[in-house]
Amino acid sequence: MEKIVTMLQDELLYKKYSNIGVLHLPKCLRIEMLYKSPFATYEQRPYVCAAPTECFKVQISEIDNQSDFITLKDGVLYSKDMNRLIFCWQEKEYFSVPQSVKVIEPFAFCLQKNLRNIELHNDIVSIGNAAFMGCEALEHIAIPRSVIEIESDTFDGCISLKSVELHDEITQIGRHAFRHCDALQKIVLPRNLKYLNSFECCYSLHEIDIPSSVKEIDGFMFCDNLRKVILHSGVRKIRDYAFRFCKRLVTINFPEGLETIGARAFYPSRMVKVIFPNSLKKIETEAFYYNEKLLYIEFLSNVSVEDCAFACCPIIRIKKPDDMIFGDKVFEQDTSYDKFAFWD
Repeated sequence: MEKIVTMLQDELLYKKYSNIGVLHLPKCLRIEMLYKSPFATYEQRPYVCAAPTECFKVQISEIDNQSDFITLKDGVLYSKDMNRLIFCWQEKEYFSVPQSVKVIEPFAFCLQKNLRNIELHNDIVSIGNAAFMGCEALEHIAIPRSVIEIESDTFDGCISLKSVELHDEITQIGRHAFRHCDALQKIVLPRNLKYLNSFECCYSLHEIDIPSSVKEIDGFMFCDNLRKVILHSGVRKIRDYAFRFCKRLVTINFPEGLETIGARAFYPSRMVKVIFPNSLKKIETEAFYYNEKLLYIEFLSNVSVEDCAFACCPIIRIKKPDDMIFGDKVFEQDTSYDKFAFWD
């Protein structure tokens, strides 16, 4: 028997129900959202894991809307004035966001697995986190010029997404925003971008040019086919695990201005030759661990290199300042097993 449910104020429906026959929205009900949705959520991911994100939403057969603060139209819940698109509860293949909408709320279109095309207009100012999570059929998205931040998880699991149009006023692409966009081969990043941590498990991504406005690089784990990375003088740090499991990475430049390369940042890769800039101060633990093709490294300055930074690398030539000294375990060559693992 299908459930008839009356929604309570601030109730997270996904915690109680997987299926609802008739959802009754009472007269006084408001749905106010910041980062959560009452209708959907996802399971927290392990830190180093390529598995798809587990996302859940309440399946609703019918909505009886009596609320003075909500508009129901064509299978979509809006605020009364239709400025906020709250949740699309009916399955869609195509959708054009009404011109009145300024905000698309978190999880608004999540798990719309048949949604192939969506039209976003330039009066939209905000797209919430996980808004399109798990839209497996979506192939193209153009971010409106009025949206300057792409929130966390926005397109996570959009496995058919091939084309993304970004504009240069975007300053932030949030954590996991394009995670598991398996079909995405190329993307042009905004020139004013300041933060990204966004492209884990983009298996088809071949090349990325990261603008000089980005100071810290992160978020490319498990990009199996990433072969070329272009960095510019603005970068200061490559964070821990940034290019972990990018096993086909052949080419990356390390520009002047770079100061730190984090732990396991390039474990493993296919780089053959690496020249580090004069500005580099530190290479952290296991940064280039198990780079089986790495034959030549060159240091232009005296750099602090932590244990096992080049463990299991077949380096045959090193060029460095005369006063630069390596610790005993920097070039450890025990290949029998991953004895240096500490997080994964």
